[in-house]
Amino acid sequence: MITTNSSFKNSTITDSMFNLIVGATLTWGFLMNYFIVQSLSFEWVVQNSVWISLLYLVSAFSGHVLFEKSDNPVISFIGYNMIVLPVGVLLVPITEGYDANVLQTVFLQTALITGIMMALGSMFPKFFAKTVGVVSTVVLAIVLSHLASMIFFGETFGVWYEYVIIVGMSIFIGFYWSYSMSCEKTVDKAIDTAGLLYLPIINIMSALLGIRRS
Repeated sequence: MITTNSSFKNSTITDSMFNLIVGATLTWGFLMNYFIVQSLSFEWVVQNSVWISLLYLVSAFSGHVLFEKSDNPVISFIGYNMIVLPVGVLLVPITEGYDANVLQTVFLQTALITGIMMALGSMFPKFFAKTVGVVSTVVLAIVLSHLASMIFFGETFGVWYEYVIIVGMSIFIGFYWSYSMSCEKTVDKAIDTAGLLYLPIINIMSALLGIRRS
């Protein structure tokens, strides 16, 4: 584990401060995504899609390891950004062709789902602890099957696949939030929680866009 001797970095914070840091960290990630989507062209991303995908895998994995293994909020925040930045590039083709009103609606829908699942996670932590393992297995199996179908047959599973992703990611949000509520509240843990919530939230938004596309 990457550790630090700073008492401030390991000191306990209030619930309201914890929630504020989680929200601010997520907001930072979404703002970075917005800036990247506005800055990069669809054509450039498509032309370099293979390298971008490889960069995402390496960067996201490394970033996840950083914020999971570190108890230093600065290092955890760096790890968080290593996930956020390549995801922003991947969002360029996903958001292509949608006008601002549609994107705003989908963002608000995603925020609503996230808020509901966080509330449910706080109220029913045992339910999410029991179901997350099964849901993870089912979602992984469906995602791998979907990828295989696209690679070998050029076919997608259709709109129902997007609904599966939304349900699965919603369960993850509820679980991660309920788990964070049971842990000691520190600045580092708040950033870690935002890092865990970020990808499910992005996946829900992408799935909602996929439903509209279908």
